[in-house]
Amino acid sequence: MVKKSIGIFVIGIGILLFLSSLDLINMLEISEFLFPALLIMVSIVGTIERKKVDLFYLVMFIIGVIIVLTNLNIASENFIKIFIIPAVVILLGVRLFGLKQPKIRNVNSYTAIFGGIEEKNNDKNFKGCEVVAIFGGSNVDFRESEIKEDAVINVFCAFGGVELMFPKNYKLVTKGLPIFGALENKTTNEEKQKKQITINYTVLFGGIEIRD
Repeated sequence: MVKKSIGIFVIGIGILLFLSSLDLINMLEISEFLFPALLIMVSIVGTIERKKVDLFYLVMFIIGVIIVLTNLNIASENFIKIFIIPAVVILLGVRLFGLKQPKIRNVNSYTAIFGGIEEKNNDKNFKGCEVVAIFGGSNVDFRESEIKEDAVINVFCAFGGVELMFPKNYKLVTKGLPIFGALENKTTNEEKQKKQITINYTVLFGGIEIRD
Protein backbone atom coordinates (compact mmCIF):
# COMPACT_ATOMS: atom_id res chain seq x y z
CA MET A 1 0.00 0.00 0.00
CA VAL A 2 2.88 2.36 0.82
CA LYS A 3 4.59 1.48 -2.44
CA LYS A 4 1.44 2.15 -4.44
CA SER A 5 0.93 5.53 -2.75
CA ILE A 6 4.49 6.59 -3.54
CA GLY A 7 3.97 5.44 -7.12
CA ILE A 8 0.87 7.63 -7.33
CA PHE A 9 2.90 10.50 -5.88
CA VAL A 10 5.59 10.09 -8.55
CA ILE A 11 2.93 10.02 -11.26
CA GLY A 12 1.48 13.21 -9.77
CA ILE A 13 4.87 14.91 -9.99
CA GLY A 14 5.08 13.90 -13.64
CA ILE A 15 1.68 15.46 -14.28
CA LEU A 16 2.71 18.66 -12.50
CA LEU A 17 5.88 18.85 -14.58
CA PHE A 18 3.81 18.44 -17.73
CA LEU A 19 1.41 21.21 -16.66
CA SER A 20 4.38 23.40 -15.79
CA SER A 21 5.87 22.88 -19.25
CA LEU A 22 2.57 24.17 -20.66
CA ASP A 23 2.79 27.23 -18.36
CA LEU A 24 -0.46 26.24 -16.69
CA ILE A 25 1.13 26.16 -13.23
CA ASN A 26 4.28 27.50 -11.61
CA MET A 27 6.29 24.48 -10.50
CA LEU A 28 8.66 26.60 -8.41
CA GLU A 29 5.80 27.83 -6.23
CA ILE A 30 4.66 24.34 -5.30
CA SER A 31 7.98 22.49 -5.33
CA GLU A 32 8.70 23.37 -1.69
CA PHE A 33 5.54 21.50 -0.67
CA LEU A 34 6.25 18.28 -2.58
CA PHE A 35 8.69 16.73 -0.13
CA PRO A 36 6.58 17.38 2.99
CA ALA A 37 3.52 16.15 1.09
CA LEU A 38 5.37 12.88 0.42
CA LEU A 39 6.25 12.52 4.11
CA ILE A 40 2.71 13.17 5.23
CA MET A 41 1.19 10.84 2.65
CA VAL A 42 3.55 7.94 3.45
CA SER A 43 3.01 8.38 7.20
CA ILE A 44 -0.78 8.36 6.86
CA VAL A 45 -0.87 5.41 4.46
CA GLY A 46 1.64 3.47 6.58
CA THR A 47 -0.39 4.05 9.74
CA ILE A 48 -3.58 2.89 8.04
CA GLU A 49 -1.79 -0.18 6.69
CA ARG A 50 -0.41 -1.17 10.09
CA LYS A 51 -3.63 -0.23 11.89
CA LYS A 52 -1.65 1.36 14.71
CA VAL A 53 0.39 4.49 15.38
CA ASP A 54 4.05 3.73 14.70
CA LEU A 55 6.58 6.17 16.14
CA PHE A 56 8.56 6.49 12.91
CA TYR A 57 5.41 7.30 10.94
CA LEU A 58 4.41 9.77 13.64
CA VAL A 59 7.78 11.53 13.45
CA MET A 60 7.58 11.52 9.65
CA PHE A 61 4.14 13.13 9.83
CA ILE A 62 5.33 15.78 12.31
CA ILE A 63 8.34 16.66 10.14
CA GLY A 64 6.10 17.01 7.08
CA VAL A 65 3.65 19.25 8.92
CA ILE A 66 6.50 21.37 10.31
CA ILE A 67 7.89 21.97 6.83
CA VAL A 68 4.44 22.93 5.50
CA LEU A 69 3.76 25.31 8.38
CA THR A 70 7.18 26.89 7.96
CA ASN A 71 6.71 27.37 4.21
CA LEU A 72 3.33 28.99 4.87
CA ASN A 73 4.90 31.25 7.53
CA ILE A 74 2.43 29.92 10.10
CA ALA A 75 5.03 28.49 12.47
CA SER A 76 8.04 30.60 13.42
CA GLU A 77 11.55 29.20 13.33
CA ASN A 78 12.01 29.94 17.05
CA PHE A 79 8.95 27.86 17.96
CA ILE A 80 10.25 24.97 15.89
CA LYS A 81 13.75 25.17 17.39
CA ILE A 82 12.54 25.46 20.98
CA PHE A 83 9.70 22.94 21.04
CA ILE A 84 9.20 20.83 17.95
CA ILE A 85 12.73 19.69 17.08
CA PRO A 86 13.63 18.64 20.66
CA ALA A 87 10.33 16.76 20.93
CA VAL A 88 11.03 14.86 17.71
CA VAL A 89 14.57 14.00 18.84
CA ILE A 90 13.29 12.75 22.21
CA LEU A 91 10.67 10.56 20.50
CA LEU A 92 13.33 9.05 18.24
CA GLY A 93 15.60 8.45 21.21
CA VAL A 94 12.85 6.67 23.12
CA ARG A 95 12.06 4.53 20.08
CA LEU A 96 15.69 3.55 19.49
CA PHE A 97 16.31 2.88 23.20
CA GLY A 98 13.46 0.42 23.34
CA LEU A 99 14.08 -1.13 19.93
CA LYS A 100 14.57 -4.88 20.10
CA GLN A 101 14.90 -6.85 16.88
CA PRO A 102 15.92 -10.50 16.79
CA LYS A 103 18.96 -11.45 14.73
CA ILE A 104 17.20 -14.29 12.95
CA ARG A 105 13.57 -14.13 11.87
CA ASN A 106 11.31 -15.90 9.43
CA VAL A 107 8.94 -13.17 8.38
CA ASN A 108 7.13 -11.93 5.31
CA SER A 109 8.26 -8.32 5.49
CA TYR A 110 11.44 -6.41 6.32
CA THR A 111 10.89 -2.65 6.50
CA ALA A 112 13.25 0.24 7.31
CA ILE A 113 11.93 3.81 7.38
CA PHE A 114 14.22 6.61 8.56
CA GLY A 115 16.50 3.97 10.04
CA GLY A 116 18.32 0.75 9.34
CA ILE A 117 17.79 -2.97 9.89
CA GLU A 118 20.11 -5.98 9.65
CA GLU A 119 18.23 -9.26 9.50
CA LYS A 120 19.05 -12.90 8.87
CA ASN A 121 16.50 -15.33 7.47
CA ASN A 122 17.04 -19.09 7.97
CA ASP A 123 13.63 -20.31 6.83
CA LYS A 124 13.96 -23.92 5.63
CA ASN A 125 10.87 -23.55 3.47
CA PHE A 126 11.31 -20.01 2.19
CA LYS A 127 8.63 -18.93 -0.27
CA GLY A 128 9.18 -15.19 -0.47
CA CYS A 129 8.91 -11.89 1.34
CA GLU A 130 8.89 -8.11 0.96
CA VAL A 131 11.85 -5.82 1.61
CA VAL A 132 11.27 -2.07 1.94
CA ALA A 133 13.68 0.81 2.56
CA ILE A 134 12.41 4.40 2.66
CA PHE A 135 14.93 7.00 3.78
CA GLY A 136 16.81 4.13 5.40
CA GLY A 137 18.65 0.89 4.79
CA SER A 138 17.56 -2.77 4.80
CA ASN A 139 20.21 -5.49 4.97
CA VAL A 140 18.77 -9.01 4.76
CA ASP A 141 20.84 -12.22 4.69
CA PHE A 142 19.13 -15.19 3.00
CA ARG A 143 22.24 -17.39 2.78
CA GLU A 144 20.87 -19.88 5.32
CA SER A 145 17.42 -20.00 3.73
CA GLU A 146 16.22 -23.00 1.74
CA ILE A 147 13.51 -23.14 -0.91
CA LYS A 148 11.55 -26.20 -2.01
CA GLU A 149 9.99 -24.37 -4.93
CA ASP A 150 10.54 -21.06 -6.72
CA ALA A 151 10.39 -18.03 -4.41
CA VAL A 152 9.61 -14.35 -5.03
CA ILE A 153 10.99 -11.31 -3.20
CA ASN A 154 9.44 -7.89 -3.77
CA VAL A 155 11.80 -5.00 -3.08
CA PHE A 156 10.94 -1.31 -2.85
CA CYS A 157 13.66 1.25 -2.24
CA ALA A 158 13.08 5.03 -2.09
CA PHE A 159 15.80 7.45 -0.99
CA GLY A 160 17.66 4.59 0.67
CA GLY A 161 19.55 1.38 0.16
CA VAL A 162 18.89 -2.37 0.18
CA GLU A 163 21.48 -5.15 0.45
CA LEU A 164 20.45 -8.76 -0.14
CA MET A 165 22.68 -11.83 0.29
CA PHE A 166 21.87 -15.23 -1.21
CA PRO A 167 23.43 -18.73 -1.36
CA LYS A 168 25.06 -19.80 -4.61
CA ASN A 169 22.88 -22.85 -5.21
CA TYR A 170 19.89 -20.92 -6.57
CA LYS A 171 19.20 -19.15 -9.82
CA LEU A 172 18.50 -15.43 -9.32
CA VAL A 173 16.29 -13.45 -11.69
CA THR A 174 15.82 -9.69 -11.30
CA LYS A 175 12.90 -7.78 -12.77
CA GLY A 176 12.26 -4.14 -12.03
CA LEU A 177 12.22 -0.45 -12.67
CA PRO A 178 15.03 1.88 -11.55
CA ILE A 179 13.97 5.55 -11.36
CA PHE A 180 17.01 7.71 -10.63
CA GLY A 181 18.43 4.62 -8.93
CA ALA A 182 20.18 1.36 -9.70
CA LEU A 183 20.37 -2.35 -8.96
CA GLU A 184 23.79 -4.02 -8.85
CA ASN A 185 23.97 -7.80 -9.00
CA LYS A 186 27.32 -9.08 -7.72
CA THR A 187 26.32 -12.71 -7.36
CA THR A 188 28.10 -15.59 -9.09
CA ASN A 189 25.07 -17.87 -9.21
CA GLU A 190 24.94 -20.17 -12.22
CA GLU A 191 22.05 -20.01 -14.66
CA LYS A 192 21.79 -23.83 -14.79
CA GLN A 193 20.39 -24.04 -11.27
CA LYS A 194 16.83 -25.40 -11.26
CA LYS A 195 15.40 -23.62 -8.22
CA GLN A 196 14.83 -19.94 -8.81
CA ILE A 197 14.42 -16.80 -6.72
CA THR A 198 12.79 -13.90 -8.57
CA ILE A 199 13.46 -10.41 -7.28
CA ASN A 200 10.87 -7.85 -8.35
CA TYR A 201 12.16 -4.39 -7.55
CA THR A 202 11.41 -0.69 -7.77
CA VAL A 203 14.16 1.83 -7.01
CA LEU A 204 13.46 5.53 -6.60
CA PHE A 205 16.51 7.68 -5.79
CA GLY A 206 18.30 4.76 -4.16
CA GLY A 207 20.26 1.59 -4.73
CA ILE A 208 19.94 -2.18 -4.37
CA GLU A 209 22.96 -4.48 -4.08
CA ILE A 210 22.70 -8.26 -4.42
CA ARG A 211 25.63 -10.50 -3.51
CA ASP A 212 26.44 -13.99 -2.31
